[in-house]
Amino acid sequence: MFLGFDIGNTNTVMGIYREGVPSPVETYRFRTRRDLTRDEIGALATSFVHNFSEKNGVVDAVRGLAIASVVPEVNRRFNEMAGRYFSLSLYEINHLSRTPLSLAYDDPSTLGVDRIVNAVAAHREYPGDKIIIDIGTAATVCVLHADGRFDGGLIAPGIGVTVDALAAKTSQLAKVDFKKPDKLIATDTRDAITSGFFYGWLSMIEGLIARIEAQYGKPFTPVLTGGYAAPLSPELTLKHEFDPLLTMKGIFYVYSMNR
Repeated sequence: MFLGFDIGNTNTVMGIYREGVPSPVETYRFRTRRDLTRDEIGALATSFVHNFSEKNGVVDAVRGLAIASVVPEVNRRFNEMAGRYFSLSLYEINHLSRTPLSLAYDDPSTLGVDRIVNAVAAHREYPGDKIIIDIGTAATVCVLHADGRFDGGLIAPGIGVTVDALAAKTSQLAKVDFKKPDKLIATDTRDAITSGFFYGWLSMIEGLIARIEAQYGKPFTPVLTGGYAAPLSPELTLKHEFDPLLTMKGIFYVYSMNR
């Protein structure tokens, strides 16, 4: 049994993997707290493993742990947790990890680990040239060629950040849930905000894909992932792949290549 952690700016996803299977068999999501202690992380992890084992009659011990973290200030405590609660060394994925990628990036040390593991998973799971779109606290768009060359991409504020910012910086515009509205042209202010966010993001995604394909002069397969991707995927007019576990799969693939 292997335990992987996707540590994002807003949430952390913990996953249990069976030997040789890239998708976790069970996941648990909790808020990413910069002040979370070693023992609090240990309590979450051991309880998760214990409950999974009890429910499924599993007797395998955890034999490895890995993190893909964009919150470096918590990494030390995850390392300490691995040693204290599992008597194991934790593998911390970074730009120096062995992968099938060629990073055409000015300074790979500044490249987010989430973008690396996403690209590894997309390279292993989907053929051809890909545009990877991860919509989380930040939205990232990455260009990955069929031969594994990672060309970089774009970063924009995520949906949650922009929804919160609009409500915080205006007096009469309410905070709304991100969802598909009943109609495109709204007849009240709240629905107008909902429509603007939803169709604005759809148009941005489709527009960026079109611009990238025009720049390279070839088609790409869009791969959509991230916490806000689920409501957008059915409404995209472009053929694409939706993979909510892309990052977790990438953690498995990179760990397997470096264990």
